[in-house]
Amino acid sequence: MAAHAQENKFDFHKLKSSIQKLIGTANLTEVSAISQFQKVLATSPGSDSEKLTCVDLSLRDQLKDIIKNGGDIQDAVPLLDFTLQIIPKESCPLGTIFSMLMDLADCSTISQCEDLFTYVEGKMGKFKSEPFFAKGKNHLLRMCNDILKKLSKSQNTVFCGRIQLFLAGLFPLTEKSGLNLLSEFNLDNLTIFGSSPPSVDTVELPPAKQDEQMDTEEFGLSLAKEAPVDYNFYTKFWSLQDFFREPTQCYNKVLWKKFSTYTDSVLDRFKSLKLDDAKMMSQRQKLKYVKSVRDRHTFFAKYLTSDKLFNLQLSDGNFRRYVLVQFLILHQYLTSQVKFRVSSLALTEEQTKWLAKLRKNVLELISETPPNGPAFAETVERVLEMESSWNSWKNEQCPSFVKRSDPKEQRTRIIVRKRSMVDDLNITDPKMINLGNNELNRLWNLHADNEAIIRSEKRQFVPAIEQYFEDAIMAADPANQIEDSYKDVHKPGWQWRALRLLSKKSRHLFEQTQTPARKIPDYLEDIMRKLAKEITPTGDPGGSNQEEEVSLQTGQANEEEIDVETEEVLNNTAGENETSKPGTTPVADISQSNIANNDDIMETTQTLLCSLVSNDHINSIAEHVADKWEKLATEFTELDQDDLNYFKDKETPLLQASNMLTVWKEMLNNKATVEKMSSALKAAGMSEVAIKVFGPSVYS
Repeated sequence: MAAHAQENKFDFHKLKSSIQKLIGTANLTEVSAISQFQKVLATSPGSDSEKLTCVDLSLRDQLKDIIKNGGDIQDAVPLLDFTLQIIPKESCPLGTIFSMLMDLADCSTISQCEDLFTYVEGKMGKFKSEPFFAKGKNHLLRMCNDILKKLSKSQNTVFCGRIQLFLAGLFPLTEKSGLNLLSEFNLDNLTIFGSSPPSVDTVELPPAKQDEQMDTEEFGLSLAKEAPVDYNFYTKFWSLQDFFREPTQCYNKVLWKKFSTYTDSVLDRFKSLKLDDAKMMSQRQKLKYVKSVRDRHTFFAKYLTSDKLFNLQLSDGNFRRYVLVQFLILHQYLTSQVKFRVSSLALTEEQTKWLAKLRKNVLELISETPPNGPAFAETVERVLEMESSWNSWKNEQCPSFVKRSDPKEQRTRIIVRKRSMVDDLNITDPKMINLGNNELNRLWNLHADNEAIIRSEKRQFVPAIEQYFEDAIMAADPANQIEDSYKDVHKPGWQWRALRLLSKKSRHLFEQTQTPARKIPDYLEDIMRKLAKEITPTGDPGGSNQEEEVSLQTGQANEEEIDVETEEVLNNTAGENETSKPGTTPVADISQSNIANNDDIMETTQTLLCSLVSNDHINSIAEHVADKWEKLATEFTELDQDDLNYFKDKETPLLQASNMLTVWKEMLNNKATVEKMSSALKAAGMSEVAIKVFGPSVYS
């Protein structure tokens, strides 16, 4: 018995050696290798969790041996493919493949990482499918970020772009981890240029350099013969990069004046310095020029700001395009609606007009810049239009692009059952009428005499003439001075209902007249005057108003008399109370003042609870709950775990708390009331914070 139990005991090292022996000897690209692997697992004793743990460690150790023996990525590809094939068969843990990829990325050079990433790109379809995506999306994101840290943006630009495109294709559009929700800027992207003009002193060159200068002079390339650099314009030009880096500087009046002045100088220089196009060339030169432009791949990761290159840069079409597109991007940010932008950052009407003129001038310059200027300008406009749509989507809290049908609008399938003769016998009352449907039977038999119900006064929905035409008659009176556009007789819907009502209840509609046909509004105004004379016998349309004024005045006089009498009674009562109990306050006064005070307190409290949480409230609450904001965040059902992980990326607890509260306020929009915030604070055990921020009446 003991020997049998010993045989059924799980042996980790024995299973690991069997797996590594199989992987080392078998051809992993064949289907038979998978069946052999499953047979080894099936014949080995132990639980499934123990076997999967052993498989994970065995595969990663095998990958480590490949790396230690100097193998490259291509040597590890069969093992990676084998791992991907056994995961759906539940013979390997789901996270093993991602751990192996991360191990390879950590141990590889930049060139090897590029080969590894080529393999990962080819498997994007599998990684996007379930169950791989749910388990591996964070591992793949971490691996890509680790590779990006190794790369240089200027030397490995294409590789960096491939990684960004992979992540954009891997994650859905609604993934918030890839969004700049708060519209923050990369303030570290500084453009450094010369702060003082270059020295004009002549420097004696060595003999080799003198010979080189003589050679360049023969071809007209001498730097001494080039136009001197306008250092004032050079400084203005490169100073604009700071506004592109942080556009919010444009809301400062002093900096705005600097920006507008420098921009006008740059655009004027671009207009005066026209670039050559291929239109004036001969046919052979034109074909040669177009071919060179097509074959040339131009890309600049960062501007070169040397003053020696400045004149050449101004003559380069690609360089000019880059700068002009920056102006368009800045214009779009300043003129578009940004949800998280502070309300105090707003443009004046004059600034808005200047920006509209700027956009027009920039687009004209882009169209004039060769090659294919008009086509490039149209493409840029299209891209900015799409960017505006993305910005609107982000302002709306990034709603899902998947349209979900409303359960209330879903049509339920009706199963029609053949009616049997038994249903007709369900009605035992001989006075009831059977219409073959339970609901119809109920409606038809609500009353014994349905015709009497129809003739009931409660079912008379046609209004009286005096009631329906009351406002129109008042509007027809010239004394009220109501403009024609506001009169009911000019509304088509009202005209139709008025004619129907007149046809049933008034004789004026059928009166014979020799007057030719008139417009409906004029005809109805004439009818209103006739009706006014009928309703007011004196012939004065305003007679009823006068009578109402007289009655109101009489009523007010009566109310004043009653108030005087009531006041005398209260005074007498107060005198008796003072006589009977000196030093006491009348009971009537106390009760009335208490009721008034209680009403005021209740009204103030209700107004406070229904008011929205302001930005000042957010800042104050963030200061109080900075160290325990996560406890408060758990009380907000609108926030999920991904949101909390996003908030934790901020540098300080105060920024984390402020970011969390701001996002909560924006998600609720008009429902972010003081009552909800105070309830959440109370549930989190922070009632004292609510009292400090909103006042003691918040819980009264």
